[in-house]
Amino acid sequence: MTRREIEDRVRGLAWPSPPAALRERVLAAAAPSESRGALRTAEGAAILHPHPVPMDEPRAFRRPVWRTAPVLFVIAALITIGACTGLDLWAKRELDVEIARLQAKYGSLDVATVIVPAVPDHDNRARVARAAAEFAKPIAGQQFHHIKRPVPSPVPADLRAFADANRDALRLLGDIRTRQQSNWEVDYRNRSYPPWNSLTLLSDALFVTSLLDLEAGRPDDAARQIMLGLAVSASLRQEPWDQRVRFHNIMPVQLAAIRQLLSAATPSAPVLKELAWWLAENRVPDPVQLSLLADIKGENAVLARMERGDIDPGTVEYIYPMTWPRWPSMLVRPAAQIGRPFVRMARLRYLRHMDRLLDVHMGPRPRPAAPEPPPPQRWALVDRLVYKFTFGTSDSSDLGDDFASGLAVAEVAVALRRFKLERIDYPDDLSALVPNYLDRLPIDPYTGRPPVYTRQGSGFRLQARALEWDVKK
Repeated sequence: MTRREIEDRVRGLAWPSPPAALRERVLAAAAPSESRGALRTAEGAAILHPHPVPMDEPRAFRRPVWRTAPVLFVIAALITIGACTGLDLWAKRELDVEIARLQAKYGSLDVATVIVPAVPDHDNRARVARAAAEFAKPIAGQQFHHIKRPVPSPVPADLRAFADANRDALRLLGDIRTRQQSNWEVDYRNRSYPPWNSLTLLSDALFVTSLLDLEAGRPDDAARQIMLGLAVSASLRQEPWDQRVRFHNIMPVQLAAIRQLLSAATPSAPVLKELAWWLAENRVPDPVQLSLLADIKGENAVLARMERGDIDPGTVEYIYPMTWPRWPSMLVRPAAQIGRPFVRMARLRYLRHMDRLLDVHMGPRPRPAAPEPPPPQRWALVDRLVYKFTFGTSDSSDLGDDFASGLAVAEVAVALRRFKLERIDYPDDLSALVPNYLDRLPIDPYTGRPPVYTRQGSGFRLQARALEWDVKK
């Protein structure tokens, strides 16, 4: 059958009034040969077409995309709101349970309980230390105050001038040894802190003055200067935040002075007894436990305010510093309220992390490594909040253990010298120091045992962690 015959037969069919364009497309699709596949009409004639088009079915109706988008958006918004509401309710329930558990374990988490109780002015060590700190002066010519230890003997001229410049400050500090309590009267909630830099200057001036007294053959005077430094440290022992300056800048300096004192001279028995008392005064309360509990209460209060939308743009920038533009103030509060479920989840995870950290620190020694959350991804809001509020807390136990380790060595060393003054020679074992010279043997937190003691001729050696004291006399 030729193409013309096919076209004539198609034109003769009874069409259901198709559009002219459709008729022309069907005709144009007809092929000259049946090799491409045939379609047959009701009369049996073959009509060639690669894609048959049903003529008796209406075309499917398609709604424009722009008309369905709002419906889809509303559905997605309802699902999102429902999911966030459910997450918010779940997080609140879990958070209430966790807070109740922690308060049964540690007491109230109210940040108001962080405030140090008031003490009488006449018995307040901090009042004396603050007055002396007002007169503390740095080393002349130094841009940043720093004393390199060990100090060579004789004491260099610049350090002698530094000690002389601080004589008035140290004279004011003399009254601190007669006081038993302390309160620095600072409001940590408003970011008020003790004068850390001035206290560091005082501690260093006492250290250098004790070395000068040793050079002059006055070991008891040198010990009294060290006791003033230990009293300054003890005035900070109940302060809830930022014990790091005490760990780094005050106590290590005074412990180094004690090592120099015992290696170079022999103070009298009464002075050594008072020195031992001031060392014990610095041991309690546990500074790391105090700091971690204060951190929990303070940061928990911040996160609770964030739940209510009480957040400033500076806090947002601290959480997301990188390349984010600064948030307009008017958007911060609504954004915090919308993100309340995520803030509650972060608060819950923060409290659980700090509880584990406290358990590790207060547990048996040697302790396992302190838990630390991994750095978060950029878009992980909950992980980023937890990381920002827990950053550096895992180091607190290490700093506290270094502090306790050095303090243990110093306490044992002073007790050994007191033992020798009364009994001519050092003991064969540290157990001989209890109970006359020590209430109990202090423990090196890195080993769970007392410092390693070895007699060496007329002296002794004490080892704890990386500390090693060789006392020749």
